Amino acid sequence: MHEYDFKSLNDKEFEILSTDILSSILGQRIERFKPGRDSGVDGRFFNTANDEIVIQCKHWTNTPTS
Repeated sequence: MHEYDFKSLNDKEFEILSTDILSSILGQRIERFKPGRDSGVDGRFFNTANDEIVIQCKHWTNTPTS
């Protein structure tokens, strides 16, 4: 298996990559939001029961969080 290093991505690029991968896996269009005051919502879609599903992507590279 290949090893990938995502440290070169900034937080927004990581969000885009994450939501694109999830969109492909789930077969759902995932709505993304502009940087800023999004209350931590990085992606969102509605399932077949019309429930709102919220996605948060955390890119903790170069932070004190392990």
